[in-house]
Amino acid sequence: MLLAVICVLIPTSSIQLIAFLYVQHAIVIYLNLAKPCESFQKNRLDFRDECVINLMLLHMFCMTDFVGDASTRNGVGYSFCGVFSTFVMVKVTLLFVSAVKRLKRWIMHCIYKKKL
Repeated sequence: MLLAVICVLIPTSSIQLIAFLYVQHAIVIYLNLAKPCESFQKNRLDFRDECVINLMLLHMFCMTDFVGDASTRNGVGYSFCGVFSTFVMVKVTLLFVSAVKRLKRWIMHCIYKKKL
């Protein structure tokens, strides 16, 4: 809610990015202290996701008027795309591995149940 108000009242993209960065830092601190998920792996995955989002927000600073040279902004854009693509590939891989493990467990359970 607060971020929506900031975006409407302050049209400057740099100020909006600073606000988003502070909120993102608060989320990272919350995840580190509260550990809202039940398993250690899920907490670690959430923490890693938020850290990648922080890194992407820092990339966005360099795409504003903060960096004057257009070729530098172009390079930062490619870097942003690389970080985002890597993030998505890692997430998809982890989801696939988790699904395969669950499927294997289910198959083993069915085989064990059939033997009894």
